[in-house]
Amino acid sequence: MYLFVYWIDQVDAPLSQARLTLLFAAAVGSSRKEVILPVASLPEFLTELIGLALEANDDVQREAVTRTVGSVVNKWQDGQ
Repeated sequence: MYLFVYWIDQVDAPLSQARLTLLFAAAVGSSRKEVILPVASLPEFLTELIGLALEANDDVQREAVTRTVGSVVNKWQDGQ
């Protein structure tokens, strides 16, 4: 997932690339709580996502990342 976040976090990324966050948010949001996220550290992953949301130039990207953060916090706050 870190590679995906890096890929969508490029400042000069084309709009189509930045909008892939919608697909990412849908995948994370529809995952069940039992799914183990393939990240080394959940707090670091959330920090990266929050940073991306704060720096996003595109409103759609910002909203998708914000939904992803909310989904991760709601589903996996106690587990990983």
